[in-house]
Amino acid sequence: MGTLTYNPPVLPLTGAAGNLAQVFRKRHLGLLNEIALIEDQRQLTFADFWRDADRNAATLTRKGVRKGHIIAIVCPMSSIEVVEWLMAAIQLGAAPIILNLADKFQKLQPADAGAYGFIVSKDIQKFINPANLEQYAAADLLSDHLVWHQLTGSDQAQTTEAALLVTSSGSTNHKKIIKYGAEGLLFNIKSNIAALGIRREDRTLMVLPLTYSYGLVGQFMSHFLMGSTVVFSNKWLITNTIIELISRHRINSVFTVPPIFRQMVFLLEKFDFLYRRRYSWSSLRYITVGGNHIESSNILKALSIYRCPIVKTFGLAEAGPRVATNIITSADDPIDAVGYPLNGVHVYALGEDGRPVADGDCGKLVIETPSASLGYLRRHHNGLTIDGRTIHTQDLGTVNRDGLIRIFGRADGQLLLPGCEPIWQNELADLIYANFYVLKLKIEQPEQGQLNIEIAPMPNCKIKGEDVLARIGAQFGEGILSRVRIAFPKISQIKLDK
Repeated sequence: MGTLTYNPPVLPLTGAAGNLAQVFRKRHLGLLNEIALIEDQRQLTFADFWRDADRNAATLTRKGVRKGHIIAIVCPMSSIEVVEWLMAAIQLGAAPIILNLADKFQKLQPADAGAYGFIVSKDIQKFINPANLEQYAAADLLSDHLVWHQLTGSDQAQTTEAALLVTSSGSTNHKKIIKYGAEGLLFNIKSNIAALGIRREDRTLMVLPLTYSYGLVGQFMSHFLMGSTVVFSNKWLITNTIIELISRHRINSVFTVPPIFRQMVFLLEKFDFLYRRRYSWSSLRYITVGGNHIESSNILKALSIYRCPIVKTFGLAEAGPRVATNIITSADDPIDAVGYPLNGVHVYALGEDGRPVADGDCGKLVIETPSASLGYLRRHHNGLTIDGRTIHTQDLGTVNRDGLIRIFGRADGQLLLPGCEPIWQNELADLIYANFYVLKLKIEQPEQGQLNIEIAPMPNCKIKGEDVLARIGAQFGEGILSRVRIAFPKISQIKLDK
């Protein structure tokens, strides 16, 4: 099995606050003829990319875009076009934000971000909320398929000090727009490159949405700054496509969220003999999984199937986003932990009295990081506070003497049922994932003493509610079973990007 070894480069932060795009451009000066991006049948060199980004920047300048303006890039759209417009906006000192109208869970519109203007495909602009669209002028053609809408009375458009805006639903489904500063963003990218050992010669397969910080910063920007090749897949929930792309492009890394990761494990666990005849995944250096809790049972399966390290990543959009990394190479590693903090990041736990607890004792986790966000553009109440470089989370966990972090769940995440000790939601979820072929499940306690579990099985897999109840009863006692309700909703009702 391969291991990750890496001597991190010194990445310049000079001029970060002045122009973030120039930091990327300078890194690519010696790579202009190398392949930067691949999507379907299209591939671009770094020279191609910067030519297109410069052309887009000139277009935005003619539209009156200035430093501090918010520019929305509205998906669905070709991923290559998205990142070209993204870098064009960054070059001008504007703050781009990527929104996805096809994401029924995100439900954010350009006006929600106070966008000076937005770029959208002609075919999907009709899906923008009419009330939002009324605030913008009629479409102005940018290309044969893209249009520009500019805010009516744009001289009064709000501005921001942020270099980049990201959205996050978190694991709690609260919709957030978060502000990143240039220097904090570059710090997070640099630390992430070092933690993962990202190399210039790497090829990474991007199956995560660019709309969220884990995919945009944790994968795309980190590889792009190193001069790696980024391969985009627009079919992120079709796992057999992922396997085919890994083989075709000799992919070195794939970044996943738990539902994608589980599918990758399930597919080869069940149909390994079919895929080995046509495809190879021996080029993989590692697979990462982040965005939400992942059970140890599927990590152990993945180690055996893919024969490469599995990397658990922990982070918060508010933290820049990456916080900790756990590189797992065998069953002897601390699989249940979320990992060690990135270089320059400090994590500790506070007790109920607000004081740091002893090493290894449980408390609310606090993150101190130079990449802490500048706060929210769109504020909501999620129990999380940002104070300069310090982020107070609602996660309960431990940090041992060596800095290894374990997370048990949120402060309000324990399930309380009569006749049973409190149960962590993750503990119950792990039991079900370990014994059944489940894509994703949702656990809710609408009122004390009742428990609802919604289960989305893997495709073509049948799960009986009574079998799930039997497992729960054997683990936690049959006395709680009358309080548990099992349901199997349609797959379209399950949020699968976390």
